[in-house]
Amino acid sequence: LAIAFILLIDTLTGGNLQRFSVLSYDAMSGARYYGIGNEYMGVLMGATIIAATLIVQRFQKRPTAALVAAGCLLLTVLVILGAPWWGSNFGGFTAALIAFGYTFWRLSGIRLRPRNVIIGLAVVALLCGGVFMFDYLRPPEVRSHFGQFVSAVEASGFPAIQEMVTRKVSMNYKLFTSTIWTKVLLGSLLALGILFYCPVGVFKGMLTKNPAIATGLVGALLGAFTALIFNDSGIVAAATAVVFPVATLFYLVIREQMASL
Repeated sequence: LAIAFILLIDTLTGGNLQRFSVLSYDAMSGARYYGIGNEYMGVLMGATIIAATLIVQRFQKRPTAALVAAGCLLLTVLVILGAPWWGSNFGGFTAALIAFGYTFWRLSGIRLRPRNVIIGLAVVALLCGGVFMFDYLRPPEVRSHFGQFVSAVEASGFPAIQEMVTRKVSMNYKLFTSTIWTKVLLGSLLALGILFYCPVGVFKGMLTKNPAIATGLVGALLGAFTALIFNDSGIVAAATAVVFPVATLFYLVIREQMASL
């Protein structure tokens, strides 16, 4: 929760801390000069999901208040992440929208019905389209890459979409074969796989005792996967996002083992 709070405050106040952080802007390579980069987008998304589920788990005796607090946290992060004048990270916004939506749905206990699925997909489509169009309607000189993309599609049609997809796939492939974040992601997933089976039976019992946290683990992993798909450096965002569920799981396993001694 503290990590998410610090990142939100810094983004709202101009990103002064991120500007000098090793995980943020890279002026030499021209990676990013504004908003939230994919490194911190992954951090913010993973930390927020785990924080929201911990709130619900901690305040089980006041489920409605806890769910409202968790929902407000998720919504606040989503708005700041997607706003062109704050986070300006559409790939992160889309990934977070899917992961946050899943997490809140599971926490709320709403039954999965065809009608609810259709409504959920419609909300995702409307919010994503709304962000694009809102930025596109701003003056050209102040548009972020959201509005610029809509303008390019309007001018060139399908080739603009094809160029964007090709660029994102190419960048992800390049990073997957060259960046240290690939090792972080694969190492985290390997650790997660080991914890599923060792110690025997602990994982299942622990998640049964902590259902909200179990939802957070799945939600954060879903966020990492969608970040990998929707971002041109998705491997980076996925690696930083997956750290939080893995670290949380390690803590719970250690606590469970210590309690059994």
